[in-house]
This record gives sequence, structure tokens and C-alpha cells, in this order.
Amino acid sequence: MIDRSPPDEDDNPEWDETNCRSLTDGEKLVVARVKLGLTQKSMADLLSVSVATLRDWERQRTKPRGPSRALIQLVFSHPETIRDWLVEATAAPASVGHRHSGAGEARSGGGG
Repeated sequence: MIDRSPPDEDDNPEWDETNCRSLTDGEKLVVARVKLGLTQKSMADLLSVSVATLRDWERQRTKPRGPSRALIQLVFSHPETIRDWLVEATAAPASVGHRHSGAGEARSGGGG
């Protein structure tokens, strides 16, 4: 027999800031990692941190600070874009260093 009486509670409530909490940085990191299909090792390599550090952040044993916290927010908000940017940035460190050296030489030369 099917119960046709109206439900006592709404089984699909509206979600807003009054009835849900924000994700912690560690939870954001897990969400981003899962969205990207990465292991903890791969995500740690991408963020240039140790697996132990990443694991501690995800398990909320420690909290990321400063630039690490900002990077987690970015990778949570834009996972594919930030992953692609980080992969590209780490793939060609010589070209980045070369451009930086050139800029420094140009500044030095202009001041003398």
C-alpha cells in the first residue's frame, strides 16, 4: 500500500547560509582533488607540498596558512583552470627563470 498522505517535512529544503556551514580548507581541498580525479600524491605534487602536509590539511590536523590557503581556495573555485596553469608553470621553469633574469638585467641596465 502506498502512503499518499502529505509529508511531514520538506524532503528537498532550500539551502542557504542559515542552514548550512562553509567547507573547511581541508574539505575544499578534498573536493577539488576528487573533481580533478587526483590521488593525494598527485595533488601534493601539483601544489608543491609533501603528501604528509596535504593529508594533514585534508584531515584537518593542521591548517594551511598564507599563500597555501589562497591556492586551495583558487583550486577549489576553478579546479581545471588552476590545475592547467600549475602544470604549465611547473613544466617550463627554465623559461620562467630566463624571463625573470632578462627583466632584472633590463632594470639594472636602465639605472646605470
